[in-house]
Amino acid sequence: MDQNKIGMFISEKRKELNITQEELAELMNVSKNAVSKWERGLNLPDASLMKNLCKILNISLNEFFNGEENNLELSELTKIFEKKNEKIIAVDHVTYKFEPGKLYAIMGHSGSGKSTLLNILGTLDKQTTGEYKINGKETIKLNDNELNYIRRKNVGFIFQNYLLDPNLRSYENVMLPMFVNNEIKKDERKTRALKLLEYVNLENRFNHYPKELSGGEQQRVAIARSLANNPQLIIADEPTGNLDEKNEKIIFEIFRKLANDGKLVIVVSHSDNIVKYADVVLYMKNGRLGVYNEG
Repeated sequence: MDQNKIGMFISEKRKELNITQEELAELMNVSKNAVSKWERGLNLPDASLMKNLCKILNISLNEFFNGEENNLELSELTKIFEKKNEKIIAVDHVTYKFEPGKLYAIMGHSGSGKSTLLNILGTLDKQTTGEYKINGKETIKLNDNELNYIRRKNVGFIFQNYLLDPNLRSYENVMLPMFVNNEIKKDERKTRALKLLEYVNLENRFNHYPKELSGGEQQRVAIARSLANNPQLIIADEPTGNLDEKNEKIIFEIFRKLANDGKLVIVVSHSDNIVKYADVVLYMKNGRLGVYNEG
């Protein structure tokens, strides 16, 4: 834990909110000198004060201890498609903050805007208006190289149809994203892939080709592949759409485990069973996002 980094983070967030040290001290019922010491990294707030401080600064405890934002934040985000002189609003003024360590389920009818929203969250597409921040950085201001880096390092994608290479074994499919990550050494790739297959309970299928695996097993290989570069965000679009209830349960349990391990997991699903595993259930209708259940 870096007190100097935490102090700088407190100062940055306070200034973003146009709050003076005196005003923060009053809100916290402490002296201005105490706030000054926090921001200079000389002291940390007492444990009894941290929750209130995080609420005032609009940050999570996890972000506080890391000294940096670690979330996805949407503000009035809108995506408009133009087709034959007609404007189609796919995402309509969505404002929401996704936090790590939680499993979010997004539900809604086909055509409600779910997949478009996922594409924007994964930086595969850009909004028409509004803001999308990843860890405090506005994505609209990032160039293609910066967005590619975010996708490679911070986002793991899982799709309904698995998208495995039929000519590669399970561990080789998992290794694929590692080839564009210079931080993973060549001799570490296979070991890392085997550990990820073990994480999804497929240690006995590491040498199998996709055609030798069931649909549920193929999806678990795809999940392991999405974790290859240790991303912060896991995005899954109808990941159990082709699976029976037994395999669906296995997949949802893995997503639950990933969230418990600190990942931010966002799953679009038509299955009501996801509700049993999610921390937050969101619902999209006509491009608008609302909270259906939060618990």
